[in-house]
Amino acid sequence: MGLLPNNIMVLRGGIGSDIERPHGAWLRHRGGPRGASTHRRIRESTYCRRIQRRYDQNHCNYLTYFAAMIRFISNLRLSRKFLVLGGVAITVCGFLLALHVNTAYQQISRIDTELSGLGPSQDLLNLMRLAQQHRAASSLALNARGDASAEQKRTALQGQADQIARRIDAFVRGPGGSERLREDYARLNGHWQALAADIAAKRISSDESVARHIALIAQALELHDRILDHFGLTLESVPANYFAITASLVNLPRLTEFMGQMRVYGVVALTRQDASPADRTRLASLASRTEAGLHDMRIVYGKAFDAAPGLRAALDQDLGLVGDRIKSTLALAEREIVDAQRLAYPASQYLQTLTATIDATYALADKAAGQVQAQLQAERSDILISQAALLGGCLLLVLLGIVLGIIVVRAITLPVEAAQSVANRIAAGDLTGRIPTGGKDEIGALLNAMRTMNENLSGIVAQVRSGADAIAISSQQIAAGNTDLSSRTEQQAASLEETAASMEELASTVKQNADNARQANRLAATASAVAVRGGAAVADVVGTMQAISASSDKIAEIVSVIDGIAFQTNILALNAAVEAARAGELGKGFAVVAGEVRTLAQRSAVAAREIKALIESSVEKVNMGAQQVEQTGITMREIVASVQRVTDIMGEISAASEEQAGGIDQINHAVAQMDEVTQHNAALVEQAAAASNAQQEQAHQLVGAVSAFRTGAAPAALAA
Repeated sequence: MGLLPNNIMVLRGGIGSDIERPHGAWLRHRGGPRGASTHRRIRESTYCRRIQRRYDQNHCNYLTYFAAMIRFISNLRLSRKFLVLGGVAITVCGFLLALHVNTAYQQISRIDTELSGLGPSQDLLNLMRLAQQHRAASSLALNARGDASAEQKRTALQGQADQIARRIDAFVRGPGGSERLREDYARLNGHWQALAADIAAKRISSDESVARHIALIAQALELHDRILDHFGLTLESVPANYFAITASLVNLPRLTEFMGQMRVYGVVALTRQDASPADRTRLASLASRTEAGLHDMRIVYGKAFDAAPGLRAALDQDLGLVGDRIKSTLALAEREIVDAQRLAYPASQYLQTLTATIDATYALADKAAGQVQAQLQAERSDILISQAALLGGCLLLVLLGIVLGIIVVRAITLPVEAAQSVANRIAAGDLTGRIPTGGKDEIGALLNAMRTMNENLSGIVAQVRSGADAIAISSQQIAAGNTDLSSRTEQQAASLEETAASMEELASTVKQNADNARQANRLAATASAVAVRGGAAVADVVGTMQAISASSDKIAEIVSVIDGIAFQTNILALNAAVEAARAGELGKGFAVVAGEVRTLAQRSAVAAREIKALIESSVEKVNMGAQQVEQTGITMREIVASVQRVTDIMGEISAASEEQAGGIDQINHAVAQMDEVTQHNAALVEQAAAASNAQQEQAHQLVGAVSAFRTGAAPAALAA
């Protein structure tokens, strides 16, 4: 991929087709149309296309190199391919061996560096020990009760310390030192020389001498820690060595300094035979710190002993003795100085006791350093021995691999060459050669398979020869049969053509009859519809006549009612006339009225009887008309049913004609298909005849081709 401006990455797949999302998608989302336009301009930029072309060119170059390498390896002989494979294997093994040797060399260099740092460390510890003793002697020499022997001892200690200082100075100024170590040691040496000069000239007091000695020893401890760091002793990877170095070169010197301060402060107090509460408190604090330091040192030594049991056997007894002496010394200081009411213990004896304890502690440190040095040297020797064994084993394996490679290559290439020779003979058509029996490996299986193939191929060639003769004879017979079949197929095709013509005429006639039947069906359907409408009209007339007859009956009933009313009115008129006669003169007018009413009633009765007679006559005539109309309706229904039956029959005739026409069409189509199939069969028969001739020719060619193989058997004569 190529790197574009604004950290836009162009991926494989086309110019700008897959621009990385962080900027492209943000432009499209954030800027809307303008952002999309900017994104499009970036994709189409000339720089983008140039980077993409460069990527495609590099990619193609890589593929070209890879393909060329594959072709080169493919063109090599099998022995050279094994040689290349062996070279690659030896290169890989050599590279891994070189890595291992380099790692071992680095470990040896680390151990040598650590070993070179043990000497300066021991010199600086000896310088600290002499400085502690010089502190005590200086305190005695500067005391008001000055001791001449103390001054002589101080001078001797100063001379020893100067000698060790010169050795350390030569070391830090040499190639093993560093600028920081030289600066720190120069500062330490300057303080030491100034302190020694002031003490020799008695320009400082005893308390000032003690304070300056304490500061000097603290500076020496700091320089000692820096030396340990410079030579990698505090970074030791082996747990046993690390804990032993920590306990012996880190914890133990600080423990001796606590006891050295107890020594000088105790000697000063015992020399004065007086100790202030501050002095007692200081001694008690130093005793507590010494006890804590002893506890820590024992813990670290215990871890070292757990990691390396050999250290326990070498240092455990000495460590116990030193611990006991330190405890007895702390008890002495507490008893004779811290808790004592009167300081009567001899200062020289106290000094001797503390010095012996400190010297025993330094002796433990020296012995532990010696053990660390021995373990580092043993580790270095083990690495060298393992490297020598590894190199020897690798050389032996390489030689063995070369010998085995030559044997394997010969065991593979010789059978392969034999198989190649056999394959060449078979390719030349020689099947008479004898193939040796192979071994049980893959190449032997290949030779056995080739021998089996040669035998099977020889049998197959013989079978093919006989089969080719049989095929030639069969192809001649097939050609003759195909010629006969072709002539008969042509006759059948002519007959089918005549049949097809007749069927076409029949189909035309049937189609015409079907058309006439459909037309008659439509006419019958029309007549049926007209008859149905006439029957419906007659039914309507019958209904109307029935309604008229019902109305006439109602009129007759009304007339009967009127006649009854007239009869009742006449009776009432008679009754009224009778009552008027009874009334005499008073009822004459009423009698006249009653007579008129009677006359009107009689006339109404006469009229009602005439109307009734006319209505009855009309009802009779309506009933007769209704009967005739009903009979006409029955006749019309029979006509409609007859016409419907005719229509159904014509529909059936029409459907039958259509089915007959469809059947004729199907028959005509089938005959046409038969004609087409027959024509196609005729063509196929002609093709089969041509194929039989070609097969016969190929059989002759096959026999000629098979005759190129030599099987040791006489070839059969091919029939002409």
